[in-house]
Amino acid sequence: MKAGNVVKIAALLALTWLPGTSTALPGDEDQPIRIQSDTAELDEKQGVSIYRGRVTITQGSVKIRADKVTVESDNEGVKKIIAVGQPAHYEHKPKPDEPMVKARGEIIQYMATEDKVVILKNARLEQDHNVFQGDRINYDISKQLVKAHSKGTTKTGNTGKRVEIVIQPKKKE
Repeated sequence: MKAGNVVKIAALLALTWLPGTSTALPGDEDQPIRIQSDTAELDEKQGVSIYRGRVTITQGSVKIRADKVTVESDNEGVKKIIAVGQPAHYEHKPKPDEPMVKARGEIIQYMATEDKVVILKNARLEQDHNVFQGDRINYDISKQLVKAHSKGTTKTGNTGKRVEIVIQPKKKE
């Protein structure tokens, strides 16, 4: 396969998985997609594309940064994106009048068909200065539902790590 074809296919794959209007600013999906990485490979038969080395993917307000990004797809489009880094980062702006949603963790999984993000290992999700931290955070984008989890239990029943949530007070007008 020619290098130009790989780039075109990779761009088409990325276009099908970046969040639409339910998860990002209206018009983000009409913006060009920019993928930068040290290497890119595409296995059309397996439906997998892999980007390695300082990967940055942007489309409008949506931005993903990681050491490695794997995109899994089938004939209907992209099913899952896995970003791995130390840490990997994900951000988007849900609406013009809302602050950016920012996530980071060693592994960030975006399930395109479910419109959900799972952040693993040193997980953190932040919006409007409210912060969720734990070993695992499940973020349902369309429902704007966050579930944070810790792992490990000691013999006394206490967890070794705990979930931490910081909610800022409402501003008085």
